[in-house]
Amino acid sequence: MNKNEDVDLKIRAARLLTLKNAPYLGAALWRMRIIKSDRVPTAGVDKWWRLYVNSDFVAKISTEELAGVWAHEAWHLLRGHARRAEALGISYEDKSAENAARAEIWNVAADCEINDDLKDFKLPAGVVYPSTFGLDNDELAETYYKKLQKKTKVVTVSSGSGSGGPQREWEDGPDGTGVSAGEAEIIRRKVAEDAAKMAGSLPAGVERWTKEILQPTVDWRTLLRGALRGAICNQTGKVDYTYYKPSRRQSVVPNVVLPCLRGPSPKVSVIIDTSGSMSGDDLGAALAETHGVLQTLNTSISVYSCDTEPYKCGLVRSARDIRLVGGGGTDMMPALREAAKERPDITVVFTDGYVLGWDKEKPRGLKDVIIVLIESTEYSYSGRPPTPKWAEVIEVTRT
Repeated sequence: MNKNEDVDLKIRAARLLTLKNAPYLGAALWRMRIIKSDRVPTAGVDKWWRLYVNSDFVAKISTEELAGVWAHEAWHLLRGHARRAEALGISYEDKSAENAARAEIWNVAADCEINDDLKDFKLPAGVVYPSTFGLDNDELAETYYKKLQKKTKVVTVSSGSGSGGPQREWEDGPDGTGVSAGEAEIIRRKVAEDAAKMAGSLPAGVERWTKEILQPTVDWRTLLRGALRGAICNQTGKVDYTYYKPSRRQSVVPNVVLPCLRGPSPKVSVIIDTSGSMSGDDLGAALAETHGVLQTLNTSISVYSCDTEPYKCGLVRSARDIRLVGGGGTDMMPALREAAKERPDITVVFTDGYVLGWDKEKPRGLKDVIIVLIESTEYSYSGRPPTPKWAEVIEVTRT
């Protein structure tokens, strides 16, 4: 067996060991694309969920330590360290020495946030923990970042733009082969759902992250689920008989086979605003919640993307099947009129609300309409026209 075969075998073995120690990470680990590269000093992830690893580094450490590296890099992506770095003014595009210095401190802070939760893993020598700098465990990276700025010396660590900061010289960049913002949100939700099944046995930081994903401070998702259930009740009912399963009253007359009542599955259309005012995070939120709609209904739905014109994505059963088109101005009414031709029972519109306007009358053919108004990361609320009275509106506020 040559060196490359040894490295490949260890990579596969380490991933399986990671899953054994933290099975809830499966959705993230299987989606990360592993790229062997001698340009990366050790290992690191970029913003598009590509994991770069140096073959010599893999050969030097144990399989147990490599499993810890896989878990560590997955958590950079799951915890959105790149997005959180941008919120602190650490830019992906800025190549200046000042931005690089801030990114270095942030990367150390992010490592501290992750590593004190990896108690079930063995990590390579030289990694940093909060205790490395005399700091307490179980803090957020933002807290560590603020405190580390006061330190006279911070250890340099190797990681990619997936942990925050500018593109590294060993990264491939945004070439379309990575994970989109929307798919990343779906992966995070899946990992959180799987982790929630192990509640009580999770590290403190993982437990907190899981609750934040599944139970946000402003629980607008509960409102959306409630609106969907209400609309389903309004539009469907137990209107037909079926012998597919017996009636609950069967025990009363054991010698007679009684049918049970069933209701039809509602016909649902989803419209996603793909105009220029919708950022990657906004579209990610819309796709993640479309995934939630699919889970709630457990059936296929019609999906449209729309800027000023509707683009039908077709019937989908998974958010991964959705291909968004658009990028121009914003007018949701053409998509609503197009959806009305199929006479859906429920229509859900995801938009930041910066539209040309809404018709006074609901398009004929639509029944219940739910507008999910996503707080834009690009604009303020002041430019939004009033929402129509014929739709239920759910406001999404970022926290």
